Amino acid sequence: MMIPGSDCYIAAPADGVFEPCPLACATVRIGGVAGWLHSIEDVDRAPMELRFRHRGTVWFSPGPGRVRRGDSLIVVMPDYDKTTGAFP
Repeated sequence: MMIPGSDCYIAAPADGVFEPCPLACATVRIGGVAGWLHSIEDVDRAPMELRFRHRGTVWFSPGPGRVRRGDSLIVVMPDYDKTTGAFP
């Protein structure tokens, strides 16, 4: 298994409560909703929507819960083309 670049990772942009949309092993596409980050300090603030920057399979997601800025929220494992040795 290999992660070809930083666009396969989604990190928490702020402290909050993360609500993932897809679970591990789900197939995802670029632009799809990865989840929502809810503010703890300002409950009236709308949740921050996080989106995928790579397509593939969700390899890691901690599930719903409290996160700190910089925590890994989701890792996407992209498809691999055995014939060309490249990631689409």
